[in-house]
Amino acid sequence: MSDAGRHAPWFVLAIVGIAALFRLPGLERMPPPLNQDEASRGYDAWCLLETGADRYGARWPFFLKSFGPGDYTAALTTYLTVAFVAWLGPTPTAMRLPDALLGVATVLLLYLWLRRQFNEQVALLAAGVLAVDPWHIALCRTAHESGFTPFFLVIALLALNRAGLLPAEEAHLQPETSERPERHRSSWGFAAGFALAMHTWAYPATRLFTPLFCLAIVFIYGRWYQAAFRARRLRRAMIAAAAGLVVGATPLWWTALTHPEHLAARARATLLIYRDSSVTEMAGQFLANYAAELHPRYWYLQADEMSGPAIPDVGQHLLIMAPLWFIGFIIILTRLRRCRWSRLLSAWLLLYPIPAAICWGWNPHIMRTVSGIILFPIIAAIGGQWILARLAARPKWLRHSLESLMLLALLANVSHFNDAYFRRFLPFAESGYQTSLVQAFDYVSRHKNDADFVLVTIWANQPYIYALLQEPIPPAELAKSPPVVCRGPDGFDQVLAVGRYLFTPRYTADYPEVEARFQNLLSSLPPGSRGLVIDLLNPPEGEPPNAPIVYETPAARGIVTRHNKKSYVVRRWSLPGPVAR
Repeated sequence: MSDAGRHAPWFVLAIVGIAALFRLPGLERMPPPLNQDEASRGYDAWCLLETGADRYGARWPFFLKSFGPGDYTAALTTYLTVAFVAWLGPTPTAMRLPDALLGVATVLLLYLWLRRQFNEQVALLAAGVLAVDPWHIALCRTAHESGFTPFFLVIALLALNRAGLLPAEEAHLQPETSERPERHRSSWGFAAGFALAMHTWAYPATRLFTPLFCLAIVFIYGRWYQAAFRARRLRRAMIAAAAGLVVGATPLWWTALTHPEHLAARARATLLIYRDSSVTEMAGQFLANYAAELHPRYWYLQADEMSGPAIPDVGQHLLIMAPLWFIGFIIILTRLRRCRWSRLLSAWLLLYPIPAAICWGWNPHIMRTVSGIILFPIIAAIGGQWILARLAARPKWLRHSLESLMLLALLANVSHFNDAYFRRFLPFAESGYQTSLVQAFDYVSRHKNDADFVLVTIWANQPYIYALLQEPIPPAELAKSPPVVCRGPDGFDQVLAVGRYLFTPRYTADYPEVEARFQNLLSSLPPGSRGLVIDLLNPPEGEPPNAPIVYETPAARGIVTRHNKKSYVVRRWSLPGPVAR
Protein backbone atom coordinates (compact mmCIF):
# COMPACT_ATOMS: atom_id res chain seq x y z
CA MET A 1 0.00 0.00 0.00
CA SER A 2 2.99 2.31 0.01
CA ASP A 3 2.36 2.81 -3.71
CA ALA A 4 -1.32 3.58 -3.11
CA GLY A 5 -1.11 7.06 -4.58
CA ARG A 6 0.69 5.95 -7.75
CA HIS A 7 -1.61 2.99 -8.40
CA ALA A 8 -4.78 4.57 -6.99
CA PRO A 9 -6.70 4.73 -10.32
CA TRP A 10 -6.25 0.99 -10.82
CA PHE A 11 -7.23 0.22 -7.23
CA VAL A 12 -10.34 2.39 -7.59
CA LEU A 13 -11.29 0.72 -10.87
CA ALA A 14 -10.93 -2.72 -9.27
CA ILE A 15 -12.94 -1.73 -6.19
CA VAL A 16 -15.78 -0.24 -8.23
CA GLY A 17 -15.76 -3.33 -10.46
CA ILE A 18 -16.09 -5.59 -7.41
CA ALA A 19 -18.89 -3.41 -6.07
CA ALA A 20 -20.74 -3.69 -9.39
CA LEU A 21 -20.18 -7.45 -9.53
CA PHE A 22 -21.91 -7.92 -6.17
CA ARG A 23 -24.76 -5.48 -6.83
CA LEU A 24 -25.81 -5.60 -10.49
CA PRO A 25 -26.04 -9.16 -11.93
CA GLY A 26 -29.19 -11.25 -11.50
CA LEU A 27 -31.39 -8.60 -9.89
CA GLU A 28 -34.47 -10.38 -11.23
CA ARG A 29 -33.50 -13.58 -9.37
CA MET A 30 -31.76 -12.68 -6.12
CA PRO A 31 -33.40 -11.74 -3.89
CA PRO A 32 -36.58 -13.33 -5.23
CA PRO A 33 -39.03 -10.90 -6.82
CA LEU A 34 -40.77 -9.08 -5.23
CA ASN A 35 -41.30 -7.94 -1.67
CA GLN A 36 -44.66 -6.12 -1.35
CA ASP A 37 -42.93 -2.78 -0.64
CA GLU A 38 -40.81 -3.12 -3.76
CA ALA A 39 -43.87 -4.02 -5.80
CA SER A 40 -45.78 -1.04 -4.44
CA ARG A 41 -43.01 1.37 -5.40
CA GLY A 42 -42.59 -0.18 -8.82
CA TYR A 43 -46.28 -0.06 -9.66
CA ASP A 44 -46.51 3.57 -8.58
CA ALA A 45 -43.53 4.35 -10.84
CA TRP A 46 -45.47 2.76 -13.70
CA CYS A 47 -48.55 4.81 -12.80
CA LEU A 48 -46.57 8.06 -12.67
CA LEU A 49 -45.00 7.25 -16.03
CA GLU A 50 -48.29 6.59 -17.81
CA THR A 51 -50.80 8.80 -15.97
CA GLY A 52 -48.80 11.41 -14.03
CA ALA A 53 -50.47 10.20 -10.83
CA ASP A 54 -49.97 7.41 -8.31
CA ARG A 55 -52.30 4.43 -8.12
CA TYR A 56 -54.71 6.39 -5.92
CA GLY A 57 -54.94 9.26 -8.43
CA ALA A 58 -52.74 11.82 -6.62
CA ARG A 59 -50.82 13.80 -9.23
CA TRP A 60 -47.04 13.97 -8.72
CA PRO A 61 -47.24 13.78 -4.91
CA PHE A 62 -44.37 14.35 -2.49
CA PHE A 63 -45.51 11.37 -0.43
CA LEU A 64 -47.12 8.23 -1.82
CA LYS A 65 -49.95 6.42 -0.10
CA SER A 66 -48.76 2.82 -0.13
CA PHE A 67 -51.08 0.41 1.67
CA GLY A 68 -53.37 2.74 3.59
CA PRO A 69 -53.65 6.10 5.35
CA GLY A 70 -51.11 4.92 7.92
CA ASP A 71 -48.50 3.98 5.33
CA TYR A 72 -47.15 6.95 3.37
CA THR A 73 -43.67 6.78 1.85
CA ALA A 74 -41.49 9.46 0.31
CA ALA A 75 -41.93 9.69 -3.45
CA LEU A 76 -38.26 10.51 -4.14
CA THR A 77 -37.06 6.98 -4.84
CA THR A 78 -40.16 6.21 -6.91
CA TYR A 79 -39.43 9.18 -9.14
CA LEU A 80 -35.88 7.91 -9.58
CA THR A 81 -37.36 4.59 -10.72
CA VAL A 82 -39.71 6.01 -13.37
CA ALA A 83 -37.04 6.25 -16.09
CA PHE A 84 -36.01 2.62 -15.54
CA VAL A 85 -39.63 1.44 -15.80
CA ALA A 86 -39.92 3.42 -19.03
CA TRP A 87 -36.80 1.65 -20.31
CA LEU A 88 -37.34 -1.93 -19.08
CA GLY A 89 -41.05 -2.02 -18.27
CA PRO A 90 -42.53 -2.75 -14.82
CA THR A 91 -40.08 -5.58 -14.13
CA PRO A 92 -38.11 -6.50 -11.00
CA THR A 93 -34.89 -5.48 -12.73
CA ALA A 94 -36.28 -2.02 -13.55
CA MET A 95 -37.38 -1.52 -9.95
CA ARG A 96 -34.09 -2.67 -8.38
CA LEU A 97 -31.58 -1.31 -10.87
CA PRO A 98 -31.58 2.34 -9.66
CA ASP A 99 -30.84 1.23 -6.09
CA ALA A 100 -28.04 -1.05 -7.30
CA LEU A 101 -26.47 1.60 -9.54
CA LEU A 102 -26.53 4.22 -6.80
CA GLY A 103 -25.01 1.63 -4.48
CA VAL A 104 -22.04 1.23 -6.83
CA ALA A 105 -21.80 5.03 -7.13
CA THR A 106 -21.77 5.28 -3.33
CA VAL A 107 -18.58 3.19 -3.21
CA LEU A 108 -16.86 5.53 -5.67
CA LEU A 109 -18.14 8.67 -3.92
CA LEU A 110 -16.94 7.38 -0.55
CA TYR A 111 -13.44 7.14 -2.02
CA LEU A 112 -13.64 10.62 -3.57
CA TRP A 113 -14.75 12.13 -0.27
CA LEU A 114 -12.30 10.34 2.04
CA ARG A 115 -9.25 11.03 -0.11
CA ARG A 116 -9.92 14.70 0.71
CA GLN A 117 -11.15 14.16 4.26
CA PHE A 118 -8.33 11.78 5.27
CA ASN A 119 -5.86 10.50 2.71
CA GLU A 120 -5.55 8.16 -0.25
CA GLN A 121 -4.93 5.08 1.84
CA VAL A 122 -7.95 5.47 4.11
CA ALA A 123 -10.12 6.30 1.08
CA LEU A 124 -9.10 3.13 -0.76
CA LEU A 125 -9.53 0.94 2.30
CA ALA A 126 -12.97 2.35 3.15
CA ALA A 127 -14.21 2.01 -0.43
CA GLY A 128 -12.92 -1.56 -0.51
CA VAL A 129 -14.67 -2.44 2.75
CA LEU A 130 -17.96 -0.96 1.51
CA ALA A 131 -17.67 -2.77 -1.83
CA VAL A 132 -17.87 -6.17 -0.08
CA ASP A 133 -20.03 -5.16 2.91
CA PRO A 134 -22.97 -7.62 3.27
CA TRP A 135 -25.30 -4.97 4.74
CA HIS A 136 -24.84 -2.61 1.80
CA ILE A 137 -24.88 -5.33 -0.85
CA ALA A 138 -28.10 -6.93 0.38
CA LEU A 139 -29.92 -3.60 0.64
CA CYS A 140 -28.72 -2.35 -2.75
CA ARG A 141 -30.12 -5.43 -4.49
CA THR A 142 -33.67 -4.50 -3.48
CA ALA A 143 -35.95 -1.66 -4.48
CA HIS A 144 -36.45 -0.48 -0.89
CA GLU A 145 -36.15 3.27 -0.39
CA SER A 146 -33.73 2.93 2.52
CA GLY A 147 -31.09 1.56 0.14
CA PHE A 148 -30.91 4.93 -1.65
CA THR A 149 -30.02 6.92 1.46
CA PRO A 150 -26.25 6.18 1.78
CA PHE A 151 -25.80 7.72 -1.68
CA PHE A 152 -27.35 11.03 -0.61
CA LEU A 153 -25.43 11.09 2.67
CA VAL A 154 -22.01 10.56 1.08
CA ILE A 155 -22.84 13.13 -1.63
CA ALA A 156 -23.66 15.63 1.14
CA LEU A 157 -20.42 14.93 3.01
CA LEU A 158 -18.32 15.21 -0.14
CA ALA A 159 -20.03 18.50 -1.03
CA LEU A 160 -19.53 19.87 2.48
CA ASN A 161 -15.84 19.13 2.19
CA ARG A 162 -15.56 20.67 -1.27
CA ALA A 163 -17.37 23.76 0.00
CA GLY A 164 -14.85 24.08 2.83
CA LEU A 165 -17.55 23.43 5.43
CA LEU A 166 -16.20 20.07 6.59
CA PRO A 167 -12.44 20.54 6.90
CA ALA A 168 -10.04 17.68 6.49
CA GLU A 169 -8.85 15.90 9.63
CA GLU A 170 -5.66 17.94 9.95
CA ALA A 171 -7.21 21.25 8.79
CA HIS A 172 -9.63 21.82 11.67
CA LEU A 173 -7.45 24.27 13.59
CA GLN A 174 -7.95 27.22 11.25
CA PRO A 175 -10.50 28.40 8.65
CA GLU A 176 -10.37 27.45 4.97
CA THR A 177 -7.38 29.05 3.28
CA SER A 178 -7.55 27.55 -0.21
CA GLU A 179 -7.78 29.76 -3.25
CA ARG A 180 -10.77 27.94 -4.71
CA PRO A 181 -13.13 30.55 -6.22
CA GLU A 182 -15.89 31.63 -3.90
CA ARG A 183 -18.56 30.74 -6.47
CA HIS A 184 -17.28 27.14 -6.57
CA ARG A 185 -17.53 26.84 -2.80
CA SER A 186 -21.03 28.31 -2.94
CA SER A 187 -22.12 25.79 -5.58
CA TRP A 188 -20.79 22.93 -3.48
CA GLY A 189 -22.45 24.41 -0.40
CA PHE A 190 -25.83 24.48 -2.13
CA ALA A 191 -25.30 20.90 -3.31
CA ALA A 192 -24.46 19.83 0.25
CA GLY A 193 -27.62 21.35 1.69
CA PHE A 194 -29.74 19.92 -1.12
CA ALA A 195 -28.29 16.41 -0.67
CA LEU A 196 -28.89 16.53 3.09
CA ALA A 197 -32.51 17.42 2.35
CA MET A 198 -32.81 14.46 -0.05
CA HIS A 199 -31.33 12.20 2.61
CA THR A 200 -33.94 13.50 5.05
CA TRP A 201 -36.85 13.11 2.66
CA ALA A 202 -36.03 9.62 1.42
CA TYR A 203 -36.89 7.47 4.46
CA PRO A 204 -38.58 7.93 7.88
CA ALA A 205 -35.46 6.86 9.83
CA THR A 206 -33.29 9.45 8.07
CA ARG A 207 -35.92 12.10 8.82
CA LEU A 208 -34.84 11.75 12.44
CA PHE A 209 -31.14 11.02 11.98
CA THR A 210 -30.28 13.86 9.57
CA PRO A 211 -31.34 16.76 11.83
CA LEU A 212 -29.52 15.15 14.76
CA PHE A 213 -26.40 14.66 12.63
CA CYS A 214 -26.51 18.26 11.40
CA LEU A 215 -26.82 19.48 14.99
CA ALA A 216 -23.78 17.37 15.90
CA ILE A 217 -21.77 18.98 13.08
CA VAL A 218 -22.79 22.48 14.17
CA PHE A 219 -22.02 21.74 17.81
CA ILE A 220 -18.61 20.19 17.10
CA TYR A 221 -17.49 22.72 14.48
CA GLY A 222 -19.37 25.73 15.88
CA ARG A 223 -16.34 27.83 16.82
CA TRP A 224 -14.58 26.93 13.60
CA TYR A 225 -17.64 28.10 11.63
CA GLN A 226 -17.74 31.36 13.58
CA ALA A 227 -14.09 32.06 12.78
CA ALA A 228 -14.60 31.22 9.11
CA PHE A 229 -17.71 33.41 8.93
CA ARG A 230 -15.89 36.36 10.47
CA ALA A 231 -13.02 35.84 8.02
CA ARG A 232 -15.55 36.19 5.14
CA ARG A 233 -13.99 33.21 3.39
CA LEU A 234 -16.93 30.82 3.80
CA ARG A 235 -19.85 33.14 4.40
CA ARG A 236 -21.35 32.66 0.94
CA ALA A 237 -20.82 28.89 1.12
CA MET A 238 -22.68 28.74 4.45
CA ILE A 239 -25.56 30.80 3.08
CA ALA A 240 -25.67 28.63 -0.04
CA ALA A 241 -25.76 25.45 2.07
CA ALA A 242 -28.69 26.85 4.06
CA ALA A 243 -30.45 27.78 0.81
CA GLY A 244 -29.89 24.29 -0.61
CA LEU A 245 -31.31 22.77 2.54
CA VAL A 246 -34.44 24.94 2.38
CA VAL A 247 -35.00 24.33 -1.33
CA GLY A 248 -34.32 20.60 -1.10
CA ALA A 249 -36.61 20.28 1.91
CA THR A 250 -39.58 21.73 -0.01
CA PRO A 251 -41.35 18.32 -0.03
CA LEU A 252 -41.02 18.18 3.75
CA TRP A 253 -42.05 21.67 4.80
CA TRP A 254 -44.79 21.86 2.17
CA THR A 255 -46.21 18.52 3.32
CA ALA A 256 -45.94 19.68 6.94
CA LEU A 257 -48.11 22.68 6.03
CA THR A 258 -50.66 20.87 3.86
CA HIS A 259 -50.74 17.21 5.00
CA PRO A 260 -48.72 16.85 8.22
CA GLU A 261 -50.16 13.39 8.82
CA HIS A 262 -48.19 12.10 5.81
CA LEU A 263 -44.79 12.91 7.33
CA ALA A 264 -45.00 10.37 10.13
CA ALA A 265 -47.86 8.15 9.03
CA ARG A 266 -46.27 5.01 10.49
CA ALA A 267 -45.49 6.61 13.85
CA ARG A 268 -48.54 5.27 15.68
CA ALA A 269 -47.83 1.75 14.49
CA THR A 270 -44.10 1.75 15.28
CA LEU A 271 -43.01 4.21 18.00
CA LEU A 272 -42.65 3.19 21.64
CA ILE A 273 -44.47 6.30 22.84
CA TYR A 274 -47.70 5.01 21.30
CA ARG A 275 -47.53 1.73 23.21
CA ASP A 276 -49.48 1.27 26.41
CA SER A 277 -46.34 1.34 28.56
CA SER A 278 -44.95 3.36 31.43
CA VAL A 279 -42.02 5.74 31.02
CA THR A 280 -39.78 3.26 32.83
CA GLU A 281 -40.82 0.43 30.52
CA MET A 282 -40.27 2.58 27.43
CA ALA A 283 -36.83 3.65 28.66
CA GLY A 284 -35.88 0.04 29.31
CA GLN A 285 -37.08 -1.03 25.87
CA PHE A 286 -35.20 1.85 24.24
CA LEU A 287 -31.96 0.81 25.93
CA ALA A 288 -32.51 -2.84 25.00
CA ASN A 289 -33.17 -1.89 21.37
CA TYR A 290 -30.15 0.40 21.29
CA ALA A 291 -27.86 -2.31 22.68
CA ALA A 292 -29.23 -4.85 20.17
CA GLU A 293 -28.21 -2.61 17.26
CA LEU A 294 -24.60 -2.54 18.50
CA HIS A 295 -24.30 -6.21 19.46
CA PRO A 296 -21.15 -7.85 18.00
CA ARG A 297 -23.07 -11.02 17.12
CA TYR A 298 -25.48 -8.99 14.98
CA TRP A 299 -22.62 -7.14 13.34
CA TYR A 300 -20.47 -10.14 12.43
CA LEU A 301 -22.27 -13.47 12.86
CA GLN A 302 -26.02 -13.32 12.23
CA ALA A 303 -28.13 -10.45 10.87
CA ASP A 304 -31.53 -10.16 9.22
CA GLU A 305 -32.07 -9.35 5.58
CA MET A 306 -34.57 -6.66 4.59
CA SER A 307 -37.41 -9.18 4.36
CA GLY A 308 -36.86 -10.59 7.85
CA PRO A 309 -35.11 -13.97 7.49
CA ALA A 310 -31.41 -14.15 8.33
CA ILE A 311 -28.63 -14.78 5.83
CA PRO A 312 -27.05 -18.03 7.08
CA ASP A 313 -23.97 -17.40 9.24
CA VAL A 314 -23.49 -13.83 8.00
CA GLY A 315 -23.68 -10.61 9.99
CA GLN A 316 -24.03 -7.04 8.82
CA HIS A 317 -20.29 -6.96 8.11
CA LEU A 318 -17.59 -9.46 7.21
CA LEU A 319 -16.11 -11.13 10.27
CA ILE A 320 -12.56 -10.38 9.15
CA MET A 321 -13.31 -6.65 9.48
CA ALA A 322 -13.91 -6.92 13.23
CA PRO A 323 -10.25 -6.36 14.28
CA LEU A 324 -9.93 -3.41 11.89
CA TRP A 325 -13.06 -1.78 13.27
CA PHE A 326 -11.98 -2.31 16.87
CA ILE A 327 -8.54 -0.77 16.25
CA GLY A 328 -10.10 2.13 14.35
CA PHE A 329 -12.56 2.73 17.18
CA ILE A 330 -9.76 2.81 19.77
CA ILE A 331 -7.81 5.29 17.60
CA ILE A 332 -10.85 7.55 17.36
CA LEU A 333 -11.29 7.48 21.14
CA THR A 334 -7.65 8.43 21.72
CA ARG A 335 -8.05 11.44 19.41
CA LEU A 336 -11.28 12.79 20.88
CA ARG A 337 -9.67 15.62 22.85
CA ARG A 338 -7.62 17.04 19.99
CA CYS A 339 -9.56 16.12 16.83
CA ARG A 340 -13.00 17.42 15.98
CA TRP A 341 -13.38 14.87 13.20
CA SER A 342 -12.98 12.02 15.70
CA ARG A 343 -15.71 13.63 17.79
CA LEU A 344 -18.00 13.72 14.78
CA LEU A 345 -17.39 10.04 14.02
CA SER A 346 -18.16 9.24 17.67
CA ALA A 347 -21.36 11.30 17.53
CA TRP A 348 -22.33 9.53 14.30
CA LEU A 349 -21.82 6.16 16.00
CA LEU A 350 -24.00 7.21 18.92
CA LEU A 351 -26.79 8.68 16.77
CA TYR A 352 -27.41 6.19 13.99
CA PRO A 353 -29.09 3.47 16.17
CA ILE A 354 -31.64 5.94 17.61
CA PRO A 355 -34.29 5.70 14.83
CA ALA A 356 -34.50 1.95 15.42
CA ALA A 357 -34.23 2.11 19.20
CA ILE A 358 -37.33 4.31 19.54
CA CYS A 359 -39.46 1.69 17.76
CA TRP A 360 -40.99 -1.50 19.09
CA GLY A 361 -41.25 -4.81 17.28
CA TRP A 362 -38.55 -5.68 14.79
CA ASN A 363 -35.18 -4.94 16.39
CA PRO A 364 -32.35 -4.95 15.40
CA HIS A 365 -33.47 -3.32 12.15
CA ILE A 366 -31.16 -2.99 9.14
CA MET A 367 -33.29 -0.31 7.44
CA ARG A 368 -33.95 2.03 10.36
CA THR A 369 -30.20 2.10 11.06
CA VAL A 370 -29.24 2.63 7.42
CA SER A 371 -27.46 5.91 8.24
CA GLY A 372 -24.67 3.85 9.79
CA ILE A 373 -23.78 1.92 6.63
CA ILE A 374 -20.94 4.15 5.45
CA LEU A 375 -19.68 4.83 8.97
CA PHE A 376 -18.45 1.27 9.49
CA PRO A 377 -16.05 1.26 6.50
CA ILE A 378 -14.58 4.58 7.65
CA ILE A 379 -13.75 3.29 11.12
CA ALA A 380 -12.47 -0.03 9.73
CA ALA A 381 -10.26 1.87 7.24
CA ILE A 382 -8.70 3.90 10.05
CA GLY A 383 -7.85 0.64 11.78
CA GLY A 384 -6.56 -0.84 8.52
CA GLN A 385 -4.26 2.14 7.97
CA TRP A 386 -2.81 1.65 11.45
CA ILE A 387 -2.09 -2.02 10.73
CA LEU A 388 -0.44 -1.22 7.40
CA ALA A 389 1.70 1.44 9.07
CA ARG A 390 2.92 -1.14 11.58
CA LEU A 391 3.67 -3.61 8.80
CA ALA A 392 5.67 -1.03 6.87
CA ALA A 393 8.32 -1.08 9.59
CA ARG A 394 8.79 -4.87 9.29
CA PRO A 395 11.20 -6.67 6.94
CA LYS A 396 9.97 -6.86 3.39
CA TRP A 397 9.56 -10.65 3.38
CA LEU A 398 7.56 -10.59 6.61
CA ARG A 399 5.40 -7.69 5.42
CA HIS A 400 4.56 -9.41 2.14
CA SER A 401 3.82 -12.69 3.91
CA LEU A 402 1.44 -11.08 6.39
CA GLU A 403 -0.27 -9.02 3.68
CA SER A 404 -0.75 -12.19 1.61
CA LEU A 405 -2.27 -14.01 4.60
CA MET A 406 -4.67 -11.13 5.24
CA LEU A 407 -5.67 -11.07 1.58
CA LEU A 408 -6.34 -14.83 1.60
CA ALA A 409 -8.42 -14.49 4.77
CA LEU A 410 -10.40 -11.67 3.14
CA LEU A 411 -11.02 -13.74 0.00
CA ALA A 412 -12.18 -16.68 2.13
CA ASN A 413 -14.59 -14.46 4.07
CA VAL A 414 -15.94 -12.87 0.88
CA SER A 415 -16.41 -16.33 -0.66
CA HIS A 416 -18.29 -17.44 2.44
CA PHE A 417 -20.64 -14.47 2.15
CA ASN A 418 -21.08 -15.04 -1.58
CA ASP A 419 -22.12 -18.65 -1.00
CA ALA A 420 -24.35 -17.77 1.97
CA TYR A 421 -26.22 -14.96 0.24
CA PHE A 422 -26.45 -16.01 -3.40
CA ARG A 423 -26.99 -19.75 -2.84
CA ARG A 424 -27.94 -20.83 0.68
CA PHE A 425 -30.13 -17.82 1.52
CA LEU A 426 -32.55 -18.32 -1.37
CA PRO A 427 -34.92 -20.82 0.34
CA PHE A 428 -35.11 -18.58 3.40
CA ALA A 429 -35.59 -15.44 1.31
CA GLU A 430 -38.62 -16.92 -0.43
CA SER A 431 -40.63 -16.57 2.75
CA GLY A 432 -40.07 -12.84 3.21
CA TYR A 433 -40.55 -12.15 -0.50
CA GLN A 434 -43.76 -14.25 -0.63
CA THR A 435 -42.32 -16.21 -3.53
CA SER A 436 -44.90 -18.98 -3.38
CA LEU A 437 -47.71 -16.43 -3.52
CA VAL A 438 -46.07 -14.61 -6.46
CA GLN A 439 -45.77 -17.94 -8.31
CA ALA A 440 -49.46 -18.63 -7.74
CA PHE A 441 -50.38 -15.20 -9.13
CA ASP A 442 -48.09 -15.82 -12.09
CA TYR A 443 -49.86 -19.11 -12.86
CA VAL A 444 -53.26 -17.45 -12.67
CA SER A 445 -52.20 -14.58 -14.92
CA ARG A 446 -50.95 -17.08 -17.53
CA HIS A 447 -54.36 -18.79 -17.53
CA LYS A 448 -56.60 -15.77 -17.95
CA ASN A 449 -58.94 -17.61 -20.28
CA ASP A 450 -59.63 -20.31 -17.69
CA ALA A 451 -61.43 -18.08 -15.19
CA ASP A 452 -63.89 -15.21 -15.00
CA PHE A 453 -62.75 -14.34 -11.48
CA VAL A 454 -59.95 -15.15 -9.06
CA LEU A 455 -60.60 -15.61 -5.36
CA VAL A 456 -57.65 -15.22 -2.99
CA THR A 457 -58.88 -17.03 0.11
CA ILE A 458 -55.82 -16.76 2.32
CA TRP A 459 -54.37 -13.72 4.03
CA ALA A 460 -50.96 -12.55 2.89
CA ASN A 461 -49.08 -9.27 3.08
CA GLN A 462 -51.01 -6.97 0.71
CA PRO A 463 -51.60 -9.63 -2.00
CA TYR A 464 -53.52 -7.22 -4.25
CA ILE A 465 -50.27 -5.49 -5.29
CA TYR A 466 -49.21 -8.73 -6.99
CA ALA A 467 -52.47 -8.85 -8.93
CA LEU A 468 -51.72 -5.37 -10.27
CA LEU A 469 -48.27 -6.39 -11.49
CA GLN A 470 -48.73 -10.04 -12.46
CA GLU A 471 -52.05 -9.78 -14.32
CA PRO A 472 -51.01 -7.05 -15.18
CA ILE A 473 -53.59 -4.32 -14.65
CA PRO A 474 -52.31 -1.23 -16.52
CA PRO A 475 -52.47 2.11 -14.66
CA ALA A 476 -55.03 3.58 -17.08
CA GLU A 477 -57.32 0.58 -16.50
CA LEU A 478 -56.92 0.85 -12.73
CA ALA A 479 -57.79 4.55 -12.85
CA LYS A 480 -61.11 3.68 -14.53
CA SER A 481 -61.92 0.92 -12.04
CA PRO A 482 -60.20 1.59 -8.68
CA PRO A 483 -59.84 -1.12 -6.03
CA VAL A 484 -62.57 -1.75 -3.49
CA VAL A 485 -60.97 -0.70 -0.21
CA CYS A 486 -62.05 -0.95 3.44
CA ARG A 487 -60.43 -0.02 6.73
CA GLY A 488 -57.91 -2.21 8.51
CA PRO A 489 -55.76 -2.08 11.67
CA ASP A 490 -52.84 0.32 12.24
CA GLY A 491 -53.82 2.52 9.32
CA PHE A 492 -53.53 -0.22 6.70
CA ASP A 493 -56.30 -0.85 4.16
CA GLN A 494 -58.03 -4.13 3.42
CA VAL A 495 -58.42 -4.39 -0.35
CA LEU A 496 -61.41 -6.58 -1.22
CA ALA A 497 -61.38 -6.40 -5.01
CA VAL A 498 -59.30 -5.18 -7.92
CA GLY A 499 -60.01 -6.12 -11.51
CA ARG A 500 -61.27 -9.71 -11.57
CA TYR A 501 -59.62 -10.50 -8.21
CA LEU A 502 -61.46 -10.85 -4.90
CA PHE A 503 -59.62 -10.99 -1.57
CA THR A 504 -61.15 -12.44 1.57
CA PRO A 505 -60.74 -9.97 4.45
CA ARG A 506 -58.81 -10.96 7.53
CA TYR A 507 -59.83 -8.39 10.13
CA THR A 508 -63.60 -8.80 10.35
CA ALA A 509 -64.11 -8.89 14.11
CA ASP A 510 -63.06 -5.26 14.56
CA TYR A 511 -64.45 -4.17 11.18
CA PRO A 512 -67.76 -6.05 10.70
CA GLU A 513 -68.73 -3.90 7.72
CA VAL A 514 -65.84 -5.43 5.78
CA GLU A 515 -67.32 -8.93 5.87
CA ALA A 516 -70.70 -7.67 4.67
CA ARG A 517 -69.16 -5.78 1.79
CA PHE A 518 -67.08 -8.78 0.74
CA GLN A 519 -70.15 -11.03 0.73
CA ASN A 520 -71.94 -8.51 -1.48
CA LEU A 521 -69.01 -8.58 -3.92
CA LEU A 522 -69.02 -12.38 -3.96
CA SER A 523 -72.80 -12.62 -4.46
CA SER A 524 -72.63 -10.13 -7.33
CA LEU A 525 -70.69 -12.62 -9.46
CA PRO A 526 -72.89 -14.06 -12.24
CA PRO A 527 -74.17 -17.63 -11.68
CA GLY A 528 -72.04 -20.20 -13.40
CA SER A 529 -68.90 -18.02 -13.34
CA ARG A 530 -65.69 -19.99 -13.65
CA GLY A 531 -63.18 -19.21 -10.95
CA LEU A 532 -59.66 -19.93 -9.80
CA VAL A 533 -58.89 -19.94 -6.09
CA ILE A 534 -55.46 -19.09 -4.67
CA ASP A 535 -55.46 -20.96 -1.40
CA LEU A 536 -53.25 -22.41 1.30
CA LEU A 537 -51.82 -25.83 0.58
CA ASN A 538 -53.28 -26.97 3.90
CA PRO A 539 -56.12 -24.54 4.65
CA PRO A 540 -57.08 -24.43 8.33
CA GLU A 541 -60.83 -24.39 7.66
CA GLY A 542 -61.25 -26.92 4.87
CA GLU A 543 -61.35 -26.57 1.13
CA PRO A 544 -63.81 -24.57 -1.01
CA PRO A 545 -66.50 -26.71 -2.67
CA ASN A 546 -65.71 -28.21 -6.08
CA ALA A 547 -62.11 -27.09 -5.80
CA PRO A 548 -59.65 -29.61 -7.27
CA ILE A 549 -56.00 -28.53 -7.23
CA VAL A 550 -54.75 -27.51 -10.67
CA TYR A 551 -51.41 -26.01 -9.62
CA GLU A 552 -49.06 -26.36 -6.68
CA THR A 553 -46.29 -23.82 -6.31
CA PRO A 554 -42.74 -25.20 -6.35
CA ALA A 555 -42.06 -23.37 -3.08
CA ALA A 556 -44.66 -25.57 -1.41
CA ARG A 557 -42.12 -28.38 -1.48
CA GLY A 558 -39.27 -26.15 -0.34
CA ILE A 559 -38.02 -25.09 3.04
CA VAL A 560 -40.46 -23.93 5.70
CA THR A 561 -39.12 -21.49 8.29
CA ARG A 562 -40.51 -19.72 11.28
CA HIS A 563 -41.01 -16.68 9.04
CA ASN A 564 -43.30 -18.52 6.65
CA LYS A 565 -45.58 -21.47 7.15
CA LYS A 566 -47.63 -20.70 4.02
CA SER A 567 -47.42 -22.60 0.76
CA TYR A 568 -49.98 -22.04 -1.93
CA VAL A 569 -52.04 -23.92 -4.49
CA VAL A 570 -54.48 -22.89 -7.20
CA ARG A 571 -57.87 -24.59 -7.22
CA ARG A 572 -60.68 -24.53 -9.75
CA TRP A 573 -64.09 -23.42 -8.47
CA SER A 574 -67.20 -22.71 -10.54
CA LEU A 575 -70.29 -21.04 -9.10
CA PRO A 576 -73.63 -22.91 -9.35
CA GLY A 577 -75.77 -22.10 -12.36
CA PRO A 578 -75.35 -21.98 -16.11
CA VAL A 579 -71.78 -21.38 -17.27
CA ALA A 580 -71.11 -17.67 -17.79
CA ARG A 581 -69.92 -16.66 -21.24
